[in-house]
Amino acid sequence: NDLVTESDCGISVPPEDPQLLAKAILKMMNLSDTERKQMGLRGKVYVLANHDYKVLSKRLLESIQ
Repeated sequence: NDLVTESDCGISVPPEDPQLLAKAILKMMNLSDTERKQMGLRGKVYVLANHDYKVLSKRLLESIQ
């Protein structure tokens, strides 16, 4: 369950690893504005395709039937 990696909308790091977190922050800082905007867009597209209420309700109904 790593939605960030699945959607390619950011950098995911394991919990309680401050060194990897610092590296990820530096990596994000070094990305261009365009690259960061593309990450955000990929996240939005992923959420709308997989976690929108219409999608979730359809999945629920299919699993009940």
